[in-house]
Amino acid sequence: MSNKTDLTVLILRFILGAILGALFTVLMLLTVIWLGDPKVINLVLILGAAVTIIVAISATIWGDKCLVGVMKIFRFFKYFP
Repeated sequence: MSNKTDLTVLILRFILGAILGALFTVLMLLTVIWLGDPKVINLVLILGAAVTIIVAISATIWGDKCLVGVMKIFRFFKYFP
């Protein structure tokens, strides 16, 4: 096996993708709570679970390109104090 298809690398990519997806879900959930619409919380949790698994699987399949793309979403935080 080459290093890119090693089982350990695939597992680590899946775990990192799941963490990034969960972080995105938490951000969506905090936004909904902050806006004060409790009816949408269940929908956000369902969509968040789907986003988490999609990011984790994408990170496993496409590797670094997917992870860098997802991490670019969080760049706007550097503008907040």
